[in-house]
Amino acid sequence: MQLDSTGWKILGLLQGDARLSNVELAQAVGLSPSPCLNRVRALEEAGYISRYVTLLDALRVGLKVSVFIQVTLERQVESALERFENAIRARPEVMECYLMTGDADYLIRVVVADIQLLEEFILKFLTKLPGVGNIKSSFALKQVKYQTALPLPVAAVAPKADARRKGKNKRQGLTCDWSCRGAHFDLASVDAAVDVERGAGDEAVVLAGEKHGGARNVIGIAAAAERDAGHRGPGGLAGRVGVVETCTEDYLESILRRPNMAL
Repeated sequence: MQLDSTGWKILGLLQGDARLSNVELAQAVGLSPSPCLNRVRALEEAGYISRYVTLLDALRVGLKVSVFIQVTLERQVESALERFENAIRARPEVMECYLMTGDADYLIRVVVADIQLLEEFILKFLTKLPGVGNIKSSFALKQVKYQTALPLPVAAVAPKADARRKGKNKRQGLTCDWSCRGAHFDLASVDAAVDVERGAGDEAVVLAGEKHGGARNVIGIAAAAERDAGHRGPGGLAGRVGVVETCTEDYLESILRRPNMAL
């Protein structure tokens, strides 16, 4: 499975916050909800997403001692390596384990509540494993950096920041879902920004971002944009679900400065 920029963005956003709803994720990557959900499922099936977890704060749950332990085996034969690795996998206090180059064979990270539990882990478990020849421990005094998000080839950029970076009258590919005054609008798959001053017919609608009040005034703002473009569709914006385009920030600001559009 070959990933495009949208696929990388989905991965970046989900590894930053796996609790994003499908609608929120679709908004952020410029897709409608159904295609976005299909992409996520495809990423799961292809193995890009291995699982979803909740990360706990170790200090809050009482795990105050973090230790890195270097383990050297007496013999580096396949049976000894396999036996050690199977034993380590069964221990919940072992957070990570790596087969290393260099002086030690393995580097493991252990998290426990206190020194007594660490002593028990080392003396009653680690030293009793067959084939273990040498153990060297190093206590972590301070966690300078810890993250679970992997550095991906393409950074996931939120739509609002993306629009600011690219500036006005550029192709932006922004989407949003609004539910306002009883009407639901699927603002889906936007491929290009619309210069409303040139007139855009049925698609002369403004995307109102959070800084402009969000869904509270999207109907009024969009209706003002339609009037300026000379469009009076049946039922107006509130009567239909359709493609919604973005316009320039300057134009949006000019609409918001009108007396009847105060937020």
